[in-house]
Amino acid sequence: MTNIHKIELEWIYKIQSTLRSQFFDNFFIGWNYVDTFLFLAILFFCTWFFIDRKIALRLLYIFILSSIFNTFFKELFALERPCQVNPALGVLHFSSYGFPSGAAQTAAIISGVIFIESKNRIYQLTGLLFAIFLCFSRVYLGLHYFSDIIGGIIIGNCLVFVYWKFLMWMKIKEKTALFIFPILVFFICPYKLLSQCFFSFGVVIGFFIGKTKNFEFGKITKGIEIAIATFGSLIFLKWNSDCFSIKLISTFTGGVWLSYLGPFLVHNFTKFSHNKAN
Repeated sequence: MTNIHKIELEWIYKIQSTLRSQFFDNFFIGWNYVDTFLFLAILFFCTWFFIDRKIALRLLYIFILSSIFNTFFKELFALERPCQVNPALGVLHFSSYGFPSGAAQTAAIISGVIFIESKNRIYQLTGLLFAIFLCFSRVYLGLHYFSDIIGGIIIGNCLVFVYWKFLMWMKIKEKTALFIFPILVFFICPYKLLSQCFFSFGVVIGFFIGKTKNFEFGKITKGIEIAIATFGSLIFLKWNSDCFSIKLISTFTGGVWLSYLGPFLVHNFTKFSHNKAN
């Protein structure tokens, strides 16, 4: 353990000795769910259906890149978490390496993307507060040192810069960019992240197939479309299989289901029901 980490352990101890209570334990444990696959999936689905599908695609790509970089640097530095060095400081306990903080990367990316995509000051302030609470929660829970957080923020901001540059490029060569990016990521993607990469392939393919169709949905039908597309793709994503190739096919299908198959089935079922009624 380095001298810096010894100092940081003292800071964490002071924070916990000042704030530690059942209320804050439960409050910051709740924030831990922000750093989960389910949260990012819901964020992606909400962006896809309610904001802009191109922004959702860019978010998907940048979070896959974030996972790749986080996995690489964690294995490279192999630094322990505070809760591993001193279990008494761990409100939660994780066995994986600590540096850099993946949650801090997520916080920097989400807040940075909000600043890029929205000029609304309230949204920007909300994004900034979100990032601050998420980063502080990791320290309070004993999961990260301050240096882990700083490292995650730096990497996250670098990825925001990539997002911004990629965003400007996509305005010129949208189709080329959307297909080339996941192909490039595929060749650098760690083995355990291949399923996310295959999901992105499925989303892109379904996105462009869907663009050739002009589905028209009423408000009620639109709600059914969102529900079927979201929960259907989640089922494919969480498909448990001992065969990795089947897992990859499942996640690819989940991407196509979200961006095309789900809405396609709802549209055709609605059309069939309407024709039958007439």
